[in-house]
Amino acid sequence: MRPLPLAAVLTLALAGTALAGPRPAGIALTETGLTVTLTNSARCQVPRPGTALAWSGTLAGCGADWSYAVTLDPGTNPAREVVRAIFADSVQMAAIGRVVLTDARGHDRVFVSPPPTAED
Repeated sequence: MRPLPLAAVLTLALAGTALAGPRPAGIALTETGLTVTLTNSARCQVPRPGTALAWSGTLAGCGADWSYAVTLDPGTNPAREVVRAIFADSVQMAAIGRVVLTDARGHDRVFVSPPPTAED
């Protein structure tokens, strides 16, 4: 059996990537909901149901039928509360929580909010 030429292997790999569709590139989690940005720049927006600390469902209407599960951290950080009280009208702070996105094959991608910094 002869090995496939490199060009054929690369073509097959790229075709598989293209067929897989857009993938999550990042998330933004706020007190009002979740926004998932995909690799094709599409955005999936999911509102937070009321004051729930956890919710789940399926992304829809944005080209990705991924399942999602959101868990917000119920704890409060006193420093965050002071900043929120002072700058409530001018600064939107990321909610503290965890988002798990699951593709059709059952592979999870886990995101945390706010994202870690270089100092973490």
